[in-house]
Amino acid sequence: MLLTVVVHRRVVACLFCVASCKGGDPASESKPTQSAPTKPEPAPTPAKPDPLTPPFGLDHTAAVAKLQGVWLVKGFGVYGAVSAWRFDGAKVTVYDPIKKTERPDVLLFESPCAVRLDSGDGGTLVIDGDDVYLGLGMGGFKQGDTIIACMHSGTVYSTPAGCTTWKNEFGTWSTIETTCSRPEGRFVATEKSNYGEGSIRFWNDRVLLSDQLHDNKLAKQRDWDGAKAAADKLVAAKK
Repeated sequence: MLLTVVVHRRVVACLFCVASCKGGDPASESKPTQSAPTKPEPAPTPAKPDPLTPPFGLDHTAAVAKLQGVWLVKGFGVYGAVSAWRFDGAKVTVYDPIKKTERPDVLLFESPCAVRLDSGDGGTLVIDGDDVYLGLGMGGFKQGDTIIACMHSGTVYSTPAGCTTWKNEFGTWSTIETTCSRPEGRFVATEKSNYGEGSIRFWNDRVLLSDQLHDNKLAKQRDWDGAKAAADKLVAAKK
């Protein structure tokens, strides 16, 4: 009889344990499981448009080779300006006859006919054989059926297929819709913008020059001292 009682007590204890385990905490069963909030997907980064590339070449090695030597320069940067330049590659020493000073600089090309010094002054460059025109004013040249001309709004590129003005601002190119014509020995470009119409004269079948640029033809000098003396003489004659 003692054995039977013990067994019954163990059975009751086990049944009580099973009931407690199955029941658990009623409050915990009533709470729904909460998941962590989902972060929104980041917006895709828009693709950058490909930069525009002008149709004219940007290799100016031949032009720089033509400029080697010492020159008397008129009308570059400022109307009526006079200076002497000595080239060593694209590096240039500029003599100011008013201040009697020399300074190092670099000639930079923004297009085949638009140039500027690294110090800031700019102008137009047109080379016709041994003749070099450098200064203020519009100018350009003809290669086959293509005309490249530096005008008020930028560099005009004209072919039988069409005409566009290319503008360089801080190294980034943009375009301006343009119409071009060649009436009576002139090249006329009409930009559809505030710049309106520009016209340059053909001086021969190769180059286009405004009167102002034509008057700024470079004069090559024999040596650096002679170039500085020539610049001094021109400035003295204006006083």
